Amino acid sequence: MLKILPNSIAYSWQISESEKSQVFACDEFLSNPDDVLFRGISINASPERVFLWLCQLRVAPYSYDWIDNKGKPSPKTLNPKLRDLSIGQTFIIFELAQFKDAEHITLVTNDIQIESFFGKIAMTYLVQERDDGSSKLLVKILVKRSSHKLIAALLPWGDWIMMRKQLLNIKELAEQPI
Repeated sequence: MLKILPNSIAYSWQISESEKSQVFACDEFLSNPDDVLFRGISINASPERVFLWLCQLRVAPYSYDWIDNKGKPSPKTLNPKLRDLSIGQTFIIFELAQFKDAEHITLVTNDIQIESFFGKIAMTYLVQERDDGSSKLLVKILVKRSSHKLIAALLPWGDWIMMRKQLLNIKELAEQPI
């Protein structure tokens, strides 16, 4: 079986140990995970602006659209109606479990077919303001592995590839002039 070291970029990308030690909202939605993945990115935009782009995840993945959006490009302009959040809304393959405006969005899988393939997942996108008014977007992903051993082994690497692209796209879009 493929062995992935927990200190590899598949498990932790651009996030410090002190950032990883914070409490994330997803922690209350999945206990005893098999994997804990962290991602982070600095964004030269306000938390409010970054949060607006996170709300766009309701309609598009913002990663490699040819893979996970059937070739349809993720929108490059904000849809202000997507900011109207409510618990239970769909975010592609996830469900909105918790949120705090301009601070965090917490998503969980809630589909038996998705969970049988990828495993049970709970994740939080946490936006933190920096002293200079910019933001750090932190993501914590908790995974209860599926029974598919190869998928379970490759999930951290596959997620890192897709989420790295997603976070870089959100950064680029949030940093554009208004």
